[in-house]
Amino acid sequence: MTALLPYPEYKPSGIPFLDDVPVEWSVRPAVTMAKVLTSTVDKHTVDGERSVQLCNYTDVYYNDEVRPDVDYMKATASGEQIASFAVTAGDVVFTKDSETADDIGISAYVPRTLPGVVYGYHLATYRPRDIRYGKFLKWVMDSRYAKATLQTRTLGVTRVGLSQNTIRYLRVPTPAPDEAALIADFLDRETAELDAFIADQEELIGLLAERRKAMQAAVLSRTDAEPRVRLRFLFEQSREDDSSESEVLSVYRDYGVIPKSSRADNFNKTPDDVSRYLVVRPGYLVVNKMKAWQGSLGVSEYEGIVSPDYEVLRPASTSLDPRFVHAYLRSPQMIGEYAVRSVGIRPSQWRLYWDQLRDIAIPLPSPSMQRELCNVLDRETVELDAAIADAREAIALSRERRAALISAAVTGKIDVREAA
Repeated sequence: MTALLPYPEYKPSGIPFLDDVPVEWSVRPAVTMAKVLTSTVDKHTVDGERSVQLCNYTDVYYNDEVRPDVDYMKATASGEQIASFAVTAGDVVFTKDSETADDIGISAYVPRTLPGVVYGYHLATYRPRDIRYGKFLKWVMDSRYAKATLQTRTLGVTRVGLSQNTIRYLRVPTPAPDEAALIADFLDRETAELDAFIADQEELIGLLAERRKAMQAAVLSRTDAEPRVRLRFLFEQSREDDSSESEVLSVYRDYGVIPKSSRADNFNKTPDDVSRYLVVRPGYLVVNKMKAWQGSLGVSEYEGIVSPDYEVLRPASTSLDPRFVHAYLRSPQMIGEYAVRSVGIRPSQWRLYWDQLRDIAIPLPSPSMQRELCNVLDRETVELDAAIADAREAIALSRERRAALISAAVTGKIDVREAA
């Protein structure tokens, strides 16, 4: 794609997060461009009402488009609700309430009418008065401008949401209808290329990760004939708390125990009062009880504190090499063991407690063999880890470019008319 120039002339928008807009554009309330719908249909079945399929929060949250191949929830609705909230071609539907402001304004476009499908009550919809604005409005909702505006106007404490006025009067940077359609076509094409590249990189990461697991399993299999020892003899619970200004650590499935501040994608808020947080020292095993079945545990290289919801275990044996324990406990066969031993009705409620974890036995070779195996793992994984890191960086840069391109196009910072 050739470099895109700005429009010849701009004027102040007078709107926070928007800055200047092209002089020929207007900035209009969404209600002047689209009919605004906020659904009243919920998932409950009511006698006497008609059977419908419910397009709900997750159907929008995880998809850019509302598609016919989704297994929609069954519900009922009145005739008036069906007429008002039917899924209709050209609609832009988005989340209007959630547990966090970050999940507000996630949108999906409706490319075709879906008879018998209606919007659920966690959703709001813009139904464009001119169909040429339909896909453009979708891209506006995906822009940093719209996200910043909506997320700063959410209301609520335990659950947040958008008011009717906020939804109706969101100020939309508005080109002429034909120009809006050109911008939408341009973004459809350019983001499709970026999305394909991201998908290729994600597939590459998956292949590299599988290769890494196979190599790790082969190296660790050399311990199969070694005597096995239950974890209860190797670790013991630690409930030491710390009210000092220690660094907060977190447990990641892909990395193990790392400083929480080292990752920009950790949105869990640390409370002001961390006096109940547990002390972690180098060599301690930290287990995310809720996600151990996904591999979220590791031996820490850091000193710090973690949430009291984690299991913190200090080594009770001097014969352990922390690197070996970290590698073995995070190996695929062990993660399967955690899933079997976790308790709970469904995966989202599974927990792995020390009472179940402590009886797992692992091989305990000599300290020299532990060191040798870890050195082999380090040598064999360094190139794979570097390739995975490069792919992840490429994905991050592509997503940043995608977000920047969308925002620049729909707010008129670049003129895409010739490129479209």
